[in-house]
Amino acid sequence: MNYIELFGVSGSGKTFLKKKIEKEKKNIYYAKKFIIDYFLVSKNRSFFERIISYLIIIYFSNFFEFFKSFLRPKRIIRKKNNKIIFEKSESKKYLNVMSFIKISSYYENILKKLSVELKFRNKEIYKVIKKEIVKTRQSQLFKNKIHLWFLENLLILEILKFKKNNGHIILDEGLIHRIYILFSISKSKNQFLKQVFKFYKQIGKIYFIEISLDKLLKNVSLRNKQNQGFLYHDKKEMIREIKNYNNYVNKVKNKIKFKKIKK
Repeated sequence: MNYIELFGVSGSGKTFLKKKIEKEKKNIYYAKKFIIDYFLVSKNRSFFERIISYLIIIYFSNFFEFFKSFLRPKRIIRKKNNKIIFEKSESKKYLNVMSFIKISSYYENILKKLSVELKFRNKEIYKVIKKEIVKTRQSQLFKNKIHLWFLENLLILEILKFKKNNGHIILDEGLIHRIYILFSISKSKNQFLKQVFKFYKQIGKIYFIEISLDKLLKNVSLRNKQNQGFLYHDKKEMIREIKNYNNYVNKVKNKIKFKKIKK
């Protein structure tokens, strides 16, 4: 199984590069489908669990991507005073199907169930991350979300140990990027990195997207028009974020093997 993850500041083009690589590869596995396929291998799943699992696969598929804008409000994320805030955009007038059948909640339940079955919560790297999440001075909403993001990333790496084929899975926000998010808001940054990389074992290839300020300004201008995703307040915040991310890269460059892509 071939695994690739990307990391870089928000707006650096991680998702764009992910899609480009996917077009060049064959036998692509998408993160959520990859996890659910493994979940469905067990014969102990109920009929209801199987039906919901297939609905999740359809909902998060590329084919359904176009229709999502009609089914849910856009997600806006900002950082203010070192706190990550999820803002509510204006809801669509159309029926919010995802909320109605609770697709996200069912997917979260699958992640939690697999983490128990794989005895994942006993792993040291998970304990370090969970402890750091609890310590952060963030909203409970953010803590819940980042916990699930980490759970998804770590489960993918765990399941990869059992997958023996020529498929490809590519993450635009893999474990290294998630660790940066937690690092950026941590009160004990160096201690956290020391602890988490003590138990980290690299799998596959990692690419760091190093972007110039001018290029980031262009990318962010488009994102601001779409009013979706992580939005910067101003140019000063972009400069600060690039500086902080480069500082993070310097701290982890001897702990992981990665290739740099300049933009």
